[in-house]
Amino acid sequence: MELVHFLFGADARKESIFRSDALSPWTFDVAVDIAGDTISAARSGAKPSRIFINGPVEGCPIRPQFDERAGLFELSNENWKANLGHLWFGLPISAGDEAERFQPSFRSLFSYFVRRQLSGGFQQPMQHSTMQQTWDQQVSICYLLGLDWTIPGRFQELRGQEKVAQELRKVARSGDLGRFFGKAADLRTRLTVAEARAERLRAQLENFEVVPEYKALEREANDITSEIDALNVENVVDGDLLQQLRASLNEEDAPDLGDVTKLYAEAGVVLPDMVRRRFEEVERFHRTIIENRRAHLNAEIGSGSACASSRLPMRSSRAHRPATHGHDPRHARRQHDLGRSGDPAGRTTGSAGFGAAAPNSIRARTCTRRIRSGLGRLWPERIDPEGASR
Repeated sequence: MELVHFLFGADARKESIFRSDALSPWTFDVAVDIAGDTISAARSGAKPSRIFINGPVEGCPIRPQFDERAGLFELSNENWKANLGHLWFGLPISAGDEAERFQPSFRSLFSYFVRRQLSGGFQQPMQHSTMQQTWDQQVSICYLLGLDWTIPGRFQELRGQEKVAQELRKVARSGDLGRFFGKAADLRTRLTVAEARAERLRAQLENFEVVPEYKALEREANDITSEIDALNVENVVDGDLLQQLRASLNEEDAPDLGDVTKLYAEAGVVLPDMVRRRFEEVERFHRTIIENRRAHLNAEIGSGSACASSRLPMRSSRAHRPATHGHDPRHARRQHDLGRSGDPAGRTTGSAGFGAAAPNSIRARTCTRRIRSGLGRLWPERIDPEGASR
């Protein structure tokens, strides 16, 4: 019986007879029918963890490796037991995880059919050994009889948890847990401190005071954004004015008096020299006005371009101004977050916030006033005191 168990996967400890000096060099084999095929399995005490197989192995769920030197197939003792359990008893190929530890095994089921006298296998019909645990008896018998073997497995899980709970209660009563988790008084102190801190954080969240310097950063970000938006609006107004001035400069032409002279000639009216001289004086006067106006428009264009160019470094300096926080990168990040998230009071802190408050009508009125102011200096007789064109 010991030899049968040895060939079919029994543990071969150091005290095993097959690992003695007398039997260790010997190799024992057995011919057995597995899945309709007859194969030969050999095992020795010198290498108890390896099984050598001779025969067809195509039906084995875990394929053995072929040893060219020995001319036989070789696999581990654990894989040998897994193949036998699957082919003889229909056991699944288990990965051996802890969740399935209370399940039937090949060695336990096989021992019910090959009982050993020295292990007390013939004393009780429900157990194959006096050392067999209760859960293993219940799981194995249920599996052999076709009953639900998972029920006794779950019961064993509960028994294990109950045992652990009893041990914890025993250690807790003895006071040994205090060395690892602290005493009850220390735990109550920690709990009080933690609750006070949680209450303080909850109050800060309710009052929007998670970051105390939020208000100062918000005001500073709003001031810088307002200055930048004011410069942007002025640049837009100057750009519109420059466009208007360039269009007016391109449209200015000198008056042509030849059409008037031709009209009088076709009418048969002979103009005296005094009238022709008057036309020439008027022509020179108008040419002088147009030249003066062009000069003034060019001066205004140059002035507007210079103003727009001078605002660029001012805008850049305000956009990158470190303010009172030096070069702390956290300030720049917080200012960016404030500008992106918005003001709780309703004001949006960003470059688009002020632009929304300056509609096109304000820009148009500003451009109109500046154009009329420039034209009033050129043609005062054509602009009334109220600014309306005649």
